[in-house]
Amino acid sequence: MQFHATKDGQDILLMARFGEENGQSEQVSAFPLLVTAQGQREQEGMSSQRSRTARQSNVKQGNVKQMEQELESLPVGRDRQFYRQALRERGYRITDVITEGNQVRFEVEKNGQPMAVVVNFADETAQESSAVYAFPAGQRQARVSR
Repeated sequence: MQFHATKDGQDILLMARFGEENGQSEQVSAFPLLVTAQGQREQEGMSSQRSRTARQSNVKQGNVKQMEQELESLPVGRDRQFYRQALRERGYRITDVITEGNQVRFEVEKNGQPMAVVVNFADETAQESSAVYAFPAGQRQARVSR
């Protein structure tokens, strides 16, 4: 049998072996615990928190990838207004629109995740898009044409 005891603030694990015939103790061993039960619970709590944080991070990364795929699947060959409407229809809230030369960058948010969508046009006067890129907002994206 094992028993947990505390004496003078020190946690101890007691192990006792009892005789089968008479039920009296045959051997008793005491081991000081380096981690108290309270400390172990705190460590388990921290470990649990780290696991929960890691799971949340993995879920968030999965959501970001899914959102990137959804946004990059927007069709090319459309006008600027199409993208505003398409983003709203897909549940994105447009927080900012930046037009620079032949690019329009939409800053959007969905489920608390900010994203950026860059739509390239052949030139500043072009009515049809030539490429669509998406990435988490805050990341810098190189100008690339496809």
